Amino acid sequence: MSPLPTKTTIDAALGTTIKLRSGTGTDKPDPNLGPPEIEVAATRFVDPVKGGDDPLSGAAPGNRLVAVRFAFTDRGVNPFKTAVDAATVVDAQGRSYKDKVALSLSVHPLITTVNVPAGGTQTGYIPFEVPRGASIAKVRWAMDLGVGQIGEWKLG
Repeated sequence: MSPLPTKTTIDAALGTTIKLRSGTGTDKPDPNLGPPEIEVAATRFVDPVKGGDDPLSGAAPGNRLVAVRFAFTDRGVNPFKTAVDAATVVDAQGRSYKDKVALSLSVHPLITTVNVPAGGTQTGYIPFEVPRGASIAKVRWAMDLGVGQIGEWKLG
């Protein structure tokens, strides 16, 4: 079995697919098969996003909604399943923002859980609530919520 990766960040441009390896956290389904690898791409950044009519899908006063379209491809032998809170957006001052629970937005489909069958692909949007004046510069995906490798896509 190959050694687990040290925590590293892989930089990419928006639209680029990168392969990320798990560390030792919840994304590792079977220790006998080694850490999973998943191909991840942040393919589109939408700013602003319009919320739906339900109370969960709007932004608080002074904030706005943005969304990132992700594509996850599992090249392994086990399904890949994890929470969307592995995703963050980062503003130009280095402040990061976690995903926002939303039931309906002007972009779809929404990803509420990453659940990719072995050999399959899942594509959809993850929304974020950010301050109205924040300039979003990067989007990140952290394997095992930061224990594994981190993909970082620069916007613009």
